[in-house]
This record gives sequence, C-alpha cells and structure tokens, in this order.
Amino acid sequence: MRDTNNPAAQQQLTPEDILLMISRNKEKTRALLENKRKRQAEEARAKIAKEAARVLRQAAGRFRDARLTTDTERAARLRDEGEQRLADLEQVNPEAWPWAPWMYAVRDVDMIVPENGGAPVYEGLRVARPRAGAPDQLDYLEFGQIVASDEGERIGLRAAGSPSWQLITYAGTLGGGTIASGELPRDGGPMWPDDDDARTGKAIEDKLGTVFRHGKFEALGWRGASEAWLEKWWPRFEAAIAEGLAGSFHREKVPAIDAEGLAIASGAELRGAALLPPTRAGWQRYLELAPASGRASPPSRTSASPGGAARCPRIFCPRSAISCAS
Repeated sequence: MRDTNNPAAQQQLTPEDILLMISRNKEKTRALLENKRKRQAEEARAKIAKEAARVLRQAAGRFRDARLTTDTERAARLRDEGEQRLADLEQVNPEAWPWAPWMYAVRDVDMIVPENGGAPVYEGLRVARPRAGAPDQLDYLEFGQIVASDEGERIGLRAAGSPSWQLITYAGTLGGGTIASGELPRDGGPMWPDDDDARTGKAIEDKLGTVFRHGKFEALGWRGASEAWLEKWWPRFEAAIAEGLAGSFHREKVPAIDAEGLAIASGAELRGAALLPPTRAGWQRYLELAPASGRASPPSRTSASPGGAARCPRIFCPRSAISCAS
C-alpha cells in the first residue's frame, strides 16, 4: 500500500530529489540544498573540533600535574593517561581538527587550548601569518611563557626583530583572525627570518639606551618572554641592565651576588655585582642562596602568586615584571 500511494518510494529517491522534482526553480533549490549540506558539514566539523580540544585540555592537565608532582608513581600514571588521550586525538579527522602534529609539545610545556577547537599555543611556538592588508607578505610571531593574571591565563607574544613582548589573552584568534594550520611550523613552510638575531640585538641595545632614563625595568617589556629568549639575551645585556638600574632614580631592588653573597640591592650597590638572571635557573639559584644569606630571606607562601609560586624580590619575581622563573 505504501508503494502504491508513494510512487517516489519505488525509485528510492531522497527528500532532496523529491524537492528538486516538485520545485519550480530547480537551480535555486539546488543551491539552497548545497548550502544546507555545507552548513551541516561545518557544524559537524565544529563539534568534532570542540570535542578534540576538550580531550587535549585533559591531556594538558595530566602532563602538567605529572611535571609538578614529586610522586614518581603518580607522575607515571598521569603521563600514561595523557598519552592515551593523545592517541585518541591521532584518530581525529584532520579536516575537522588539524592540530595533531603540534599537540605533542603538551608533554613538556604548558599549553593554551581554545575551547572553540582553534590552534593550541605554547611557549616556543612560532607562526608565519599573511600580513593584514598585504597577504603576499608574512608576519613572523613567536609565543612566550604562559602567565597567570587576574584576567586569567595570558601568553607572551613577540614579532621577529622586536626587543619586547606583549601579554595577550588568547581564545582562538590572533590579530582578529584564526590561526590556520598552514601558518604553523612544518616541513616546506616559511623559515624563521635569518636576520632576527641581528635586528633583535640592535633593538634591545637601542631600547636600553633610553628605558632607564624615565621608566622602570618593566618598560623593557620582557614579561612573558620565553625562557630560551631570556637565556640568549640576558648574558649579552646583563651589564647594561645593571648599569641602567644603578643609575635609575627609581632605585628598584633586585637580587644580586656580590663579594659577600646574595644581596637584595639597588642603586650604586649594583655596580660590580652579578645580577641573578630572570630565568628558572636564576630563580632556583635565588632559592638556594637565600637561606644562607643574612641580607635576604627566602620567599614565603604568604606572598605567593595566583598559581601558588613563591615570589622573589619585586622586579624579578615569578610571572611578574620579567617572566616566570618558578
């Protein structure tokens, strides 16, 4: 009876076929149906991307906790759980979520994973993006440390050749647009500019010539800088920074090592002393020296940062004026 009353059923036509048969404007109907298919496919990809992002955030949490714990058995269990989630992500359709080639950095560094399924970013990641208004030219950008703030997690960002970093809130877009997979490092992709070191060194030198005349150390814009970047440039410019701090009327206090050991010094006291670098190694050195010093005491948890890390003296404190060293 169903076949008799519905001849179209005998031809195994889809609802779309039937719409086209009865449509007075087949081209318009065909275009509407195609748009609907595209929209449904986009919605499906977006759903997959969001679910993949959720799994990657879970993996990030496992690996982060494994790095922080001192319990070796717990650390091993957490890493195994993280690896299971990465294995699941390897099976995700790259058309919906193309970030699998870069997700493995989560094993070693903290990562910001946007809820919308956009590109995850982390310290050390470099991207090459078409320049707004001039798509035939590229802007080269690198990400620094993730910093906890009152506004939530932020991450350092620097353009190639720049002496400073800015802290940005990243939620899946950068400069008003999303990051495409083709903008991330890959075989055959754009190479980082060869003249970055020369341009950056000259820019830092120029900035140091003026920053301490009127501003404080924070005016350098090194908060959020990557660990590798600080380790590269601090030794070269430590003497100039020490002299700038020594001559500044702000008299900012910084940890330094003089003939008597660790001191929290300012002004002329900094001349001839070795400043502790604003790196993780420098912070660890501060913690080692502080208890034995009569002129400095180790930080207390009462002055802990939002993430729970103890603070060192003002401008060199973790996730403060320069970068996190905890």
